[in-house]
Amino acid sequence: MIRDMCLIREILLAVDAWGSPGGDGTFAALGRSKQEIEYNVYQARVAGLVEGSPSMSPGSLFACSVTGLTPAGHDFLEAARDCVIWGELIGRLKSKGMVSPSVQFVKRLLDAAACRSLEAREAWSRPQFVSSNGYSTP
Repeated sequence: MIRDMCLIREILLAVDAWGSPGGDGTFAALGRSKQEIEYNVYQARVAGLVEGSPSMSPGSLFACSVTGLTPAGHDFLEAARDCVIWGELIGRLKSKGMVSPSVQFVKRLLDAAACRSLEAREAWSRPQFVSSNGYSTP
């Protein structure tokens, strides 16, 4: 089984939507197999994105209960929340043949993309003034 960053993002979005710690504790609405979800919840927990603890579930090596997002999970989710930035990033990774990049690598790329997006928005919205000598000033 491979780490699926898109599924990890969906898991973080679901945990964030719970509202209260522990929420409903299920991920059935994600439409993935139990094994895929358990493995990627485990990956998110080991990466420090979600709070939780291993649970003893017969026939499962990766079962764990999730109680909420960690500060790192909130940071990752905030960077990954924008669908356009996320889609472009995943497209670039796939085009380079990256199947299962690390959480830290994806987070660095998301932070860089968010900075570029913010700078582009600020440059676009910043008024330009033309001085008497004909030069534009910010």
